[in-house]
Amino acid sequence: MIKKFAGFRSVFLLTIAVVALYGFTFIPEGIEVGPFSTKKVDILSDIQKDELSQRNNEYNYFMQLADAYGILVMSDVLSETNYGKSFEAEAYQAKVPISGNTAQLKAFANALKNAKSGMVRIAYFGDSAIEGDNICADFREALQEKFGGTGVGFVSITTQDKAYRGTTKLDFSSNWDSQLVTGGNPKRGAGISGGVFVPKSGSWVKYETTWKYKTVRTFDKVRVFYTEGSGSFDYEFDKGGELSAPFKTGKGVNVTDITYKGSKSFKLTATKDNQAALYGVSLESGNGVYVDNFPLRGDDGSALKRVPKGNLSDFHKLLGYDLVVLSFGLNSVDKVKDTKAYEREFAATVNHIKSAMPGVPIIIVGVGDKGKKLVPSSKPIQWFQNLLKSKKMLQKVQVLLFGTCLMQWAEMVPWKNGQKINLQRQI
Repeated sequence: MIKKFAGFRSVFLLTIAVVALYGFTFIPEGIEVGPFSTKKVDILSDIQKDELSQRNNEYNYFMQLADAYGILVMSDVLSETNYGKSFEAEAYQAKVPISGNTAQLKAFANALKNAKSGMVRIAYFGDSAIEGDNICADFREALQEKFGGTGVGFVSITTQDKAYRGTTKLDFSSNWDSQLVTGGNPKRGAGISGGVFVPKSGSWVKYETTWKYKTVRTFDKVRVFYTEGSGSFDYEFDKGGELSAPFKTGKGVNVTDITYKGSKSFKLTATKDNQAALYGVSLESGNGVYVDNFPLRGDDGSALKRVPKGNLSDFHKLLGYDLVVLSFGLNSVDKVKDTKAYEREFAATVNHIKSAMPGVPIIIVGVGDKGKKLVPSSKPIQWFQNLLKSKKMLQKVQVLLFGTCLMQWAEMVPWKNGQKINLQRQI
């Protein structure tokens, strides 16, 4: 009798232990108790299907699609002799060729070589992944440290990312009429950033540099872009007192240049209602490289077609772009069901830019691997592979350049606990 009871007790205790262990798997990750933090527990991980081999197969598949693993700025990649060759990346990267019409990069490479005696400008369009000047800030600093240039370049009048811009502290009044291509088709015609901004009397905007990136801490010139101006606007550098400058009349994109060496802030104030439709300002300092950050929140690139071709052409004439970068797809990667339709839409965007900026090389940056984190592994979002295929196909039919910003997180990189875009820079 005692032996039977002992056997029952053992089974009972074992059952309780198993149930308790299984219960641990439901404890959320990240609960902090004093200096300790809970981690996810999976007692079935040893008997589940091994997904690592599947992840490795996916990794190899991605590398077949990729042309550039990571975004790198290397001293010889864009040189006159090496711009079309493969390059060796560091850990978690691979040696892969840059594909497409690499001959288009020759003019850009030559421009970089002569940047200290002239200006080189890059238009970097993207979705919310580049908001806050993200990605562009490091890209800009790397180029400016190597080839010269001081200043953040183009900044809109109002922005959706002012709270977390790392390169420019931006503040503005609440009475601007802000019209964006992501919200429809602006009546006044959007500028190159995808927006147009109409003031009321007293509307103001202030730009102030930050110390996070050393190549944008000061600027010598402000270029104010607008159309259909009348009267004059007030402005102030640092705390030097308020001055005024006239708006130019007429349609098309106009610009007013104001110089004040070593500036750290600039404030513009409208003096009457609807006295101009403003697009933004450029903070710069003469020769060197400038990277203009143009984020379109939540867009897949199609909204760029709503920027009038004439306005794009005018901006190109005034600013002289040497390269256009298109980095879209992060927000739509799990929504694209018809990749052929996506190809047509994106091709139309590319053609719109090509017709407005003839001869300017265009680089399409493939969407990064925005993965869904699972336990114990991770896997790419559905349609990610198809979206990469679509963008790579575009470079074949559009005679463009294609590069892929892939992030292999989970088992293969040390950032698996954070869903981030990880870039690496080499000079």
